[in-house]
Amino acid sequence: MEHGSWDPEGLQDSLQYLLNRKQILTSASLAPSLTPIVRIPSNGVEMNQSYAKQALDRGVYGVVWPHIGTAEQAYNAVASCRYARKKTADLYEPAGVRGDGPATACRYWGLTMPE
Repeated sequence: MEHGSWDPEGLQDSLQYLLNRKQILTSASLAPSLTPIVRIPSNGVEMNQSYAKQALDRGVYGVVWPHIGTAEQAYNAVASCRYARKKTADLYEPAGVRGDGPATACRYWGLTMPE
């Protein structure tokens, strides 16, 4: 998705093709046989968190950030992919800045939202 237009709805539609009902039944797991990872369109220098957050909310398991060249850019990339945690939590840093609302991903993978 780096060189095309950003299309979160198209990404979500593409993820549905990874679901294999037979594989789910035989393995008793919703995990796809392939790991869905997306390369986002923004470069590390742009410090843009929205693409990573949207991709993760759609259900991908990981994000590839192109052209990260500094520790600050790497911190931003990791922070944008992590949920906020208590400051007393182990491995708190980088502090997560992602909102706590994974409704789309939960629905896609057949999970229920925690109350």
